[in-house]
Amino acid sequence: MTNGADSAIIQEQVISKPQVHVLYPRVQGLWDKRIQEKINLVIERKVNDLILIQGGQKDLQELRGNYEVTLNQMGLLSLRFEMFAQIRMAAHPSTMIDSLTVDLNTGQEYELYHLFRNMSAHALVITNFLLKQIEREQIPLIADLKLIPDNHPYYLTGEALVVYFQEAELAPRSYGILEFPVAYNYVKSIIDPAGPLRQMVET
Repeated sequence: MTNGADSAIIQEQVISKPQVHVLYPRVQGLWDKRIQEKINLVIERKVNDLILIQGGQKDLQELRGNYEVTLNQMGLLSLRFEMFAQIRMAAHPSTMIDSLTVDLNTGQEYELYHLFRNMSAHALVITNFLLKQIEREQIPLIADLKLIPDNHPYYLTGEALVVYFQEAELAPRSYGILEFPVAYNYVKSIIDPAGPLRQMVET
C-alpha cells in the first residue's frame, strides 16, 4: 500500500463557477482502489447534497464551501463539511455543515450507533451530557432536546466525539451551529469494544 492503512493522502478539489466556490477533499493513496473510489463517491455525494440545499435557495448571491479533516489516523477518516450561502436581501447568511466518518480499510461509513455497545445507552449518556453543557453555557433553547437519534450527525477528532446541531435547530440563529465535543473517556464505558472508537480510548 502507498500510504498504509492508518491514514489517507488528502487531495483538495475545487468546484468553481459563477457565484460558487467549493473546496472538498479527495482520498488518495489507499491500497484498495475500489475502497478508495467508494469513499470518494460518498464524499462527493455529501458535498453535492449540501450544494443542492444551500445553492438551491432563491436569489442566491454567493455560495462558498470548505472542509476540515478532523481525524486521519488509525484507519479512520473523519471530515467536517461547511457550506455558506449569502441570499440577496436576507437579514443573515446561512451556514450548514455535514460530516462523514469512514473506515479507510473497508470503506464502511460509521453512523453514531456503530460506535457504541447499546443504542439506548449511548443516546441517554450523550443527551445528558448535552443538557449539562447547554445549562452551563446558558444557551436558550427554541426546541426541546430529546434523546438524540441513533444516526445523529457527528464527527471525530483526536480527543473527542463532536455532536452538532444546525443553525436555528436547537438555539436561536444568532448562536450559529452548536458543536459539543464529548471526550472519549466520558463515553468509555459504553463504547463498542469491537468498534472504531476502541482505538481512540486505548491511545
